[in-house]
Amino acid sequence: MYLKELRIDGFRRLSDFRLRLQPGLNLILGENNVGKSTVSDAIRLLVDNSTETYRVTVDDFQVAGKERRQDFTLSAIFGGLTGAEQGAFLEALVLNAEGAMDAHIHLRFELDQNTEQVRRTAWFGEREGRGSIQEFQDLFRFTYLPPLRDPNVGLRPGRQSQVANLLTKLVPPERRGEFEAIANDANDALANLGPVGELAKILQENLQSITGAQMAQKPSVDFSPHEFRRIVSNLRARADDMEITQNGLGFNNLFFIATVIGNALNERKDTYRAILVEEPEAHLHPQLQAVLLRFLSASASAEAGLQIFLTSHSPIVASQTDVRAINTVRARAQEITASPLAALNLADRPRRKLQRYLDATRSELFFAQRLIFVEGLSEALLVPVLAKCLPDAVDLHDYATTLVNASGLDFQPFIDLFSGNAPSVPVAVLTDCDPPKDAFPALGDTAQPSASVGALKGRETSNIRVFHGLKTFEYDLALESGNLVLMMDALRTMHPDVGKGLDKRLQDLTGQAAAKEFFSTVFISRTTSKPEFAQILAELIEDEGHRFVVPGYIANAIHHACGIVVEPTANESA
Repeated sequence: MYLKELRIDGFRRLSDFRLRLQPGLNLILGENNVGKSTVSDAIRLLVDNSTETYRVTVDDFQVAGKERRQDFTLSAIFGGLTGAEQGAFLEALVLNAEGAMDAHIHLRFELDQNTEQVRRTAWFGEREGRGSIQEFQDLFRFTYLPPLRDPNVGLRPGRQSQVANLLTKLVPPERRGEFEAIANDANDALANLGPVGELAKILQENLQSITGAQMAQKPSVDFSPHEFRRIVSNLRARADDMEITQNGLGFNNLFFIATVIGNALNERKDTYRAILVEEPEAHLHPQLQAVLLRFLSASASAEAGLQIFLTSHSPIVASQTDVRAINTVRARAQEITASPLAALNLADRPRRKLQRYLDATRSELFFAQRLIFVEGLSEALLVPVLAKCLPDAVDLHDYATTLVNASGLDFQPFIDLFSGNAPSVPVAVLTDCDPPKDAFPALGDTAQPSASVGALKGRETSNIRVFHGLKTFEYDLALESGNLVLMMDALRTMHPDVGKGLDKRLQDLTGQAAAKEFFSTVFISRTTSKPEFAQILAELIEDEGHRFVVPGYIANAIHHACGIVVEPTANESA
């Protein structure tokens, strides 16, 4: 089962508010003060039965003008129920429009104006009445991570330790005696050490001095016996042999979330399991945000049966999330609404196009560990796809490599950021060769770079390298054997008539002559949109399982930025 829809009416600023959710990962995006925290607290009130759940006060009742509402309601609709779950939620079942059973849980909070006390009423299904929500909440396993969290609290030894909780789940009751036996054997060994016997002797002598030999008792000392609960509560979390308190907050945040996910995935499979994280980007630079989002997406897969809610206003978090998992919350005039991108029902290709655009427009420059600079949007869209076409199938995210679209600007200012006394970040600048316009080189020809490209090459250092081909990005792609097949498919998608005519002219052409005819027709004789062409070509390459020949200079740029040591690929203009 999963939380399918959240309804809020009168809670703080939200009225008649509906939020449709997906199984697995859900990202709730919005600017400040649009109600993301209100959504979080509503979810907590409905599903969290811990003592730390949100406590409603008079300030939570909506104010319109000078009048304060005297009540508000929250509703949770759960879908995807198994037969066993339908039995457990029998009185909450409602038949939905698709003919399946959903479970509806409702809470009403009412304010006493005189005492400002708040009364809570629960009911289930379609008929309003009275009931106990506790029996349903006992079936939920819910964890909340607040925005201003201190991950060290959940990692230190003690009863609140997430590490201890996870170990408890991993050790079945019948094996806990093994831990106790080992700990108690250690206690016995400690008790036999000389200083412990000396302590007992001192106590005996002092007692005899006080009471005399006739009345004195015989003292002894040993260590308290260990129970499993006490053993695991002393478990310490360490990072690179450091105490967790000496580690940075960012990595401790990842450590803590990894432990929380482990706890959730090891709960009973017949319960509703959910995690709510406010501002997952807390304490994390962009690359760590990206890898965290990938981990959370994988953890919240349908097979795992775990639902994860994130609230954020980070563009990095948004760019790394499947668009189908995103809900945007916006304020318009006096109304606040949520728009689930999944409701757009985008076909696969338009969705992938949107996903690539979001990914290509990230701004992680100042936090990057590795960088590839490209001239424009076409390269920004295609280079990540081309990287996966290499024999080692490079995923730029796996190497924490950031792709930066210079949007046609001079690369020099960017190079200045990473040269001289700047941090030694591996930087690959991927640029066109820009030879004379009438030059259409063949593979193996000597490159004729323009003066501006030559100036860029003059700025190279051990960490900054400039890579160019023989002419332009698109021409160099067309030169490689076999690539024109997919490139022509992309052209026919955009301009069927142009593609038909070009097909005839290419029948007797190969190599440099074919590349020249294609490039001249598509990008010189007519103003074909390069970004649109790149979008379509990227889709086709993905559909073909990344079977596409990557020009040598592009392969070498990717390998340099990612720190992958290989023999330089042919056609690398140095």
